[in-house]
Amino acid sequence: MLVILIALIGLAGWSEMDASGFQVWYQPGMEKFARMIRSQAPEAKKYMEGRLQQTFEQPIRIVVSSNSEFGKIQPGSPPEWASATAYPDQNLIFLKPLARQDIENFNQTFLHELAHLLIHQRLNGRPVPHWFDEGMAVLASGEFSFDRFQTLARIGVSGQYLRFSELDQGFPFNTNLAQLAYLESEDMVSFIMDTLGPKKYGQLLGRIADGDDFYTALAKLSGMPFSELEKNWLHRLRYRYGLALALGGSGSIWFLVSILFIIAYIKKKIQTRQKALELDSGYNMDPEDEEDDEEFDDEPYWH
Repeated sequence: MLVILIALIGLAGWSEMDASGFQVWYQPGMEKFARMIRSQAPEAKKYMEGRLQQTFEQPIRIVVSSNSEFGKIQPGSPPEWASATAYPDQNLIFLKPLARQDIENFNQTFLHELAHLLIHQRLNGRPVPHWFDEGMAVLASGEFSFDRFQTLARIGVSGQYLRFSELDQGFPFNTNLAQLAYLESEDMVSFIMDTLGPKKYGQLLGRIADGDDFYTALAKLSGMPFSELEKNWLHRLRYRYGLALALGGSGSIWFLVSILFIIAYIKKKIQTRQKALELDSGYNMDPEDEEDDEEFDDEPYWH
């Protein structure tokens, strides 16, 4: 199938850009987005390698196409709302820039799909709960919004959320519930990383890659069953947001959330600006920091 894809792209007059560890194929009119990917991809890969505590050598192919070609040049039928798909077994990503999508959101979409590929390789393709995979991908992409911050506050105050056992195999089709599932998953993965620390978190990924069951490995390293971890996660949310509610009433929680969001938003903008300056100056991270014809038989990720 990959050979057929390469032939079709060649016949259609597409162009190609190469970066360290990446091949970027793009349709006429998509050069701006292709150049953005080429400049960002190597640094993003090194960053994720540090988070996943492993170096990845296999080349990654990225296809940037228009809306009309997006569904035609890939296997399967991605939903109409999807702007990106990832096929981990083939190290292949398809991207479709949206008409009103800004560069920052396009970057996040690319990083999310890249994370899925590298997570799949890090875990040797071993199955993990859907929420854990998606939570790691959201963390890696740096997605952030005030609505998501508010939702965490509501969970902390009300104690109402989607149980993670319900998200093991997939997320709800309802858009609002799916967004809630992504948010919870990101925060739970962040909580697990904080609980275990970098060393034990790396051990968790290693045990999964060796074939251990996710929940069994997590329980051994954390010293508690997942049900207890889930209670502790909820307690952290309640502690963060419930205290303000108890001290000052319902209005104070949203005032506090707003202040915390502004601080976090400013920090993220500073980090984004710094990354842009690093890219413009040809910045490269220190390495010490941390074509086959197969069938596409794995389930793709789409966003």
